[in-house]
Amino acid sequence: MSRIRIYCKPEGINDTLTLDDVSLLHKMKNVLRLKVLDTVFVFDGEGIEYRYQVRRIEKSKLIIEKTGILRSEKNITPMICLAFPLMKESKVTYILQKATELGVYRFLPFICQRNTALKKSKAKLSRWRKIVIEATQQSNRVWLPMIEETRNLEDILDYDRDCGLVGYPRGMPLRSVLGEDSRRYKKFLVLVGPEGDFTNEELDLLRSKNFFLVNFSKNILRSETAAIFFVGILHYFYNES
Repeated sequence: MSRIRIYCKPEGINDTLTLDDVSLLHKMKNVLRLKVLDTVFVFDGEGIEYRYQVRRIEKSKLIIEKTGILRSEKNITPMICLAFPLMKESKVTYILQKATELGVYRFLPFICQRNTALKKSKAKLSRWRKIVIEATQQSNRVWLPMIEETRNLEDILDYDRDCGLVGYPRGMPLRSVLGEDSRRYKKFLVLVGPEGDFTNEELDLLRSKNFFLVNFSKNILRSETAAIFFVGILHYFYNES
């Protein structure tokens, strides 16, 4: 039987929970055919996952009771904040899903000079958060990545970090930036540019903010490909050091 994982905000975690979401109930009752005393896992998005047991099944709700803690992770290492430009929704969905699976800590969507035709909206942000919750459930993570509201490029460059990295075809190798001990950095702010890349003015701004321009592929990558590959290779270097 598939493992049922449910997200619940920390303040909503109680000894007894009532599940009444229609689509969730359908999956649990009609697809997975859960029975009384079956196990359900609930994670709070801040590092803790609990075991619950089904106590009562009714037509419009399901009652579960906490039986213990399955696991607890105090922090995420490395903490990777991924900043990406607004683009078509299908591409944003891809970035959110795959980067969540790879362990990104936070997402920072931004608008720059070459993607100003795309507009931010609260509806998009709400949809993106649902995508991240689903990807977190699927990937067995206990930390839920945060998604900030879309900002202008210059407004995200002072975000808290130990190391700022920008994907750039003519940049330096990532290994030369990280050195032999990648673990000396704990917080990364990783930026990928829009189609057509950053303008010269934006590149000068990034350099002035002490970002490293790095080249992690000999090929020209689409923005969504670059975002996933960048996060993946950064994790690789970090875990291999």
